[in-house]
Amino acid sequence: MIGRVTRECNHRSSRRMQAFHLLGGAVLIVWSWTALATIAIAVSSCDRRVVVSESVVFDDGRTEQWVACPERVIKRTSREGDWLGWHSPRPVSPPERWERFPELGELRTCEFDESDWIIYRRENSEYSFGSRTVAKCGERSVVFSERIEMTRLGLVNRLTWRGVISDPVEPEEWRESAIVFSTEISELIATIVATAASGEGLDCHAYCQWLRPTLKKWLLESVTDYFRHRLSGGEIEGFSWGAAEILHRLPAAGRGWGENALNVMMTAAPEIRSENHGVLSREQVEAFLSGKVGLSRSEREHEWLPLMLSTEPAQRVVKEKYGSLDLFGHKMSIHFARLFGVDVAAGARTTILHRVSLPGELIETNGTRVKERTVEWSVGCSYAHPRFYELKAVALVSAKMPNGLLLIDESLDSMQTYVKCCDSDEKLLGLLERHRGRGVINRIEEYVDGLEQVDQALYRNGKRFLGLLK
Repeated sequence: MIGRVTRECNHRSSRRMQAFHLLGGAVLIVWSWTALATIAIAVSSCDRRVVVSESVVFDDGRTEQWVACPERVIKRTSREGDWLGWHSPRPVSPPERWERFPELGELRTCEFDESDWIIYRRENSEYSFGSRTVAKCGERSVVFSERIEMTRLGLVNRLTWRGVISDPVEPEEWRESAIVFSTEISELIATIVATAASGEGLDCHAYCQWLRPTLKKWLLESVTDYFRHRLSGGEIEGFSWGAAEILHRLPAAGRGWGENALNVMMTAAPEIRSENHGVLSREQVEAFLSGKVGLSRSEREHEWLPLMLSTEPAQRVVKEKYGSLDLFGHKMSIHFARLFGVDVAAGARTTILHRVSLPGELIETNGTRVKERTVEWSVGCSYAHPRFYELKAVALVSAKMPNGLLLIDESLDSMQTYVKCCDSDEKLLGLLERHRGRGVINRIEEYVDGLEQVDQALYRNGKRFLGLLK
């Protein structure tokens, strides 16, 4: 029997290619240690998507939005009502080069049969924006929304623009899905092992009894650690994080998910017996799990899952238990979306390229400043899970008071000094807002002069403040 297993390993390549065709490449996953979970979406095609968008904010409160992407992305991700208020889309030629952010307004209009890229545009007033869906899986969606918060500071307004990519999951929902996921996947793997063993004359009853709770516990602990890591603000860092935070439980962390799965399934495991060869050695157990179950020590993360699902026992189990791989994926997609994010569950790898231009002077952003008043971001949609990912830019804009007062100039230095003065003494802003007419400066001078013998710090602050007005 062991000899047959070893010989059959030579035929893996052809089976592997069949499995890749079956899975449509969905196993090119985001996090290596979650490879097992991609069984739940194995029939989805891995779809690398790019959505390019731009928002322009004018100093009178008007806003303009642009969104450009392949039409197939719109069809797969949009919800009813997403594009209400937007101009009818027009076909455009896709950007020829991606070395820089494309100028969306400059994309060449073409015929619908020339390009699959389309562009939407809308105008808004009073600092408002339209939101849109950027990924979806079943009833769950990832939404990109924008808003502006204005803080009025007399002669300066502080504009805070926020773009929020949201993929929230409630702890109760996540816990429910974590239990379903770990139970279903551990039961599936154990059943595949038992089915493969029965065809080879192996007695693995005790082994499978041990394997079900062992795999379930490991998977549940793994997704729990990941959820806590992300809730605390931890980054998606792939396998290096998985090895450090999850796989430390193993006697020896492997190079890839397949190798670590093998380690889990062979550490302190009950014996597997052969009718003809007695108790299988560790090497023979590994040969069985590799040759018949399809687990592999390959460092290439995407190989072991299609190999496992390409085996005859796996295909038989999935068909008998769920009807088809497609039906199994449909059943598990909601749980996978809760655990690892909508974008991953949809079999997508969506990148959002967004640009925002604000009036005034930029003073803060978590994006890349590319022009005097323009910021860009490139964000993977999966980073929103399990709460949200925020894009932020802050600008100062000079304003004219009803009493005719202006700043002596509208430079960034003057506006920042003005804001610091107001923050240091709230009474200065109160005097500006309460008194109208040019006489307000006299009122402020009287107030500041009265501080000289009381508080030298506030006095100096007030003198700086007066020096900014005209």
